[in-house]
Amino acid sequence: MSHILDTEKYLDTAVALLNEGKTNIPVPIVGTSMRPFLKEGDTAFLSPLVGSVRKGAIVLFLRPNGSYVLHRVSKNPKNGIIMTLGDNQLTEEPVPEEKILAEATSAKRSGKLIGKKSPTWRFFSGFYLRFSSLRPYFSILIK
Repeated sequence: MSHILDTEKYLDTAVALLNEGKTNIPVPIVGTSMRPFLKEGDTAFLSPLVGSVRKGAIVLFLRPNGSYVLHRVSKNPKNGIIMTLGDNQLTEEPVPEEKILAEATSAKRSGKLIGKKSPTWRFFSGFYLRFSSLRPYFSILIK
């Protein structure tokens, strides 16, 4: 039997669990904003934030319209506004620090579990983020 999941309700529940201190909450990836690192069918595992948000981290945040978004931190200027950028995007999005709800600590990517110390994760949070203007060219090489 197939079940259809309401993403917003699922994420409401996930955030409630995170607020209770639960860790490694699985969140299925929907959409294309984190391609090529994460695509539909992959899973991010979220945990509560520990300490300050760091550049390169993948965070879950809440937009003013109430929608949840999972993007990478592109800049942390320490003024209360965090700049985020989906791996498939060229335009940064400012996010008030208090709207950041969780951080991805690992992911299941193409069926393989990877952590923040893996070479793939480090490539996307480092080199790929630093040279975001070259993303249109990377998309030809990275599938």
